[in-house]
Amino acid sequence: MKGVFCCGVVIVAELGSQVNHLFATSARDGATAYHRAVQFADKLACLNLLLSADQTAVNVQDLAGLSPLHVARRLNRKTIVKKLLV
Repeated sequence: MKGVFCCGVVIVAELGSQVNHLFATSARDGATAYHRAVQFADKLACLNLLLSADQTAVNVQDLAGLSPLHVARRLNRKTIVKKLLV
């Protein structure tokens, strides 16, 4: 198992595994690792790492019904919005 510290969280990926923890959500607000990467990232490194693992997880909504794209738009993170739209 390999862990990567990124954006204040440890992202764990197991190569060859069928388990995908990228969809795991916070019990408090339903946010995924993608939501946190958008909220706390000042660089694209963390988001790029997540996107390289699974691009479909960007569509998961938190408990407020917001996807990572919605969060990026609300925080005016233009570079991240462009990255998520590609």
